[in-house]
Amino acid sequence: MTQGKASASIDTRVAGAFPANLPPWFAERAAVLKPICIAIEQRQKAGISVNKSCGLYARRNGRAYHSAPQRLRRLRPKTIRRIFYTWKVEGDACLVPGYRTAEPPRRGLLAEFVELALHPQTKNLRDAYGRLVAGNSERPSRGPGAVPSYATMLRNFPRSKFDHLHSLQQRITDSQAELDDFLAQLKNS
Repeated sequence: MTQGKASASIDTRVAGAFPANLPPWFAERAAVLKPICIAIEQRQKAGISVNKSCGLYARRNGRAYHSAPQRLRRLRPKTIRRIFYTWKVEGDACLVPGYRTAEPPRRGLLAEFVELALHPQTKNLRDAYGRLVAGNSERPSRGPGAVPSYATMLRNFPRSKFDHLHSLQQRITDSQAELDDFLAQLKNS
């Protein structure tokens, strides 16, 4: 009886809080975990340890999700215990996996990447990324302040933008050479 209400509230919350392109099994996972968390809480009040309860509910492991039959539930006792304690603090929001894309690179790093990419000695974008990483060796490899991955840089500065900027730079260089020739002819006349 409470299971239907729980899954309906989670489905509604998921639809409003997450982009539509997330897989439907996210909501189904949350609908499976909420009653488990409630039951563990009730068993804890009855004096049964959280570890025993987690082991009991982990036996349901291996069943497939209805919305994604190829995906099996992977709910080990440790996973259920971690989710339960997080749920007690944060509520239903923690039941849906929080997959996110990487944060975009800071403007300074992106500008440095573009500058390196447009340098005449740079062959391609991967070479520019290699120079960016080599030039920022004092930065941490992960976490805040780290140089983002090559894929993240390409998401924010795709090859089409690079090709466009490169053609503009070539036009500017050609125009500058033309102007220098014209000025040299004026001085000689």
